Amino acid sequence: MKSFYDNDFLIELNEKRCAEYASLAQQMTSRFSMLFVFYSVLMAASVPVVKQLLKGGSVDWMLAVLFLLFSCSLIISIRYAISLIITGDLFVIYLPKRYYSEIKDYLIERIPADEIALETSINEVLKKLYLYDLERVLEEHAYLLLNKQRYLQLGIRYSILTLVFFLLNFWYYLFHY
Repeated sequence: MKSFYDNDFLIELNEKRCAEYASLAQQMTSRFSMLFVFYSVLMAASVPVVKQLLKGGSVDWMLAVLFLLFSCSLIISIRYAISLIITGDLFVIYLPKRYYSEIKDYLIERIPADEIALETSINEVLKKLYLYDLERVLEEHAYLLLNKQRYLQLGIRYSILTLVFFLLNFWYYLFHY
């Protein structure tokens, strides 16, 4: 195993983890299409129930209550699915030019005239700065990924609840109308 005192190893480790988190976040966001199809099917299938509720005359209170439960759970599920998409974009690390040009030039300018700039020491400082920025981005990716996981789980749970209310609603409609 490589040493955790080695900045090169730490940079490699953090870059791999950033790529993993970005891939996982993208996979979760792509699951929105599955939820969207589910919502579309439920809404299309609930049209006869809506027509029955909007008809003039007396309204069956059981059908209205079941439809209200279905509608509320559907709205909550859609809210979590939308939150899955708008939780934010992945944070990115600064362009490499910032390190090998801007920061390096800044460090070289700050060296007193009577000292010699050691390439290895400047390189280590640059690696530490890069590693610090990489770790910051990794923490933000982890936070974003946890939020996306939470929204996806809640969206799916409420989708299942919505399906249950839909089936109750539809069965009641079929047997009474």
